[in-house]
Amino acid sequence: MLYITTLFSSEITFLIQDSSFSDNQFKEEQHVFVESFFARTDNHYSKDELKKSFSRRIEALKPYQSNTRIIRALHDGVLIGLMLAIFRNKHSAYIHLLSILPTEQGKGIGRKLLEEFIAHWKIQKIELSVQNSNIGAEKFYRKFGFTDLGYTIFLRGALAVEGFTGLVWNAPTEKSHDLIASTTTEYTDELWQASSFPTLLIQAVITERKNDDPF
Repeated sequence: MLYITTLFSSEITFLIQDSSFSDNQFKEEQHVFVESFFARTDNHYSKDELKKSFSRRIEALKPYQSNTRIIRALHDGVLIGLMLAIFRNKHSAYIHLLSILPTEQGKGIGRKLLEEFIAHWKIQKIELSVQNSNIGAEKFYRKFGFTDLGYTIFLRGALAVEGFTGLVWNAPTEKSHDLIASTTTEYTDELWQASSFPTLLIQAVITERKNDDPF
């Protein structure tokens, strides 16, 4: 699904699609992730290490690719931001990654990626975990409406990982299906394949470990 929206007087194209995992894919996405992470004030990784981290994150998605959605933001055909989301059920999702090029941050693009995702699939609930040292990201999510989840959540489920905070966004009850005025197309069940997605068991703690890249 390709459509265009105007954001701060700039024409930004938002591309929403199912995920696929070809060998030649994700080169631009890797660049956005690496540049975004490298610019963080708390970053202590080299760009080569960040490339490997991105590859691990994509590899971890493969068992869930039928339930993974990619939302891309492009300006003049150039990728400037992306979000990877995995459905837990029909209207609930986990955010695996959200990255914006440093030169494009602060322009509302990250917020628009979330809004388009919520509107397109009528999302009721979003969970994610943010690194405590990534103060800017936590501030962004809380401003959007995320609150404390009470535990940390990652792709493989509820994990106790030091240095992260779990956050959750719930749709306001009175607006749960009408959050964004610019809702695009109606949800189709063909996009949802529950049988292919293992349930993320929400338990207090299923494992403990110290790892600042648990994805």
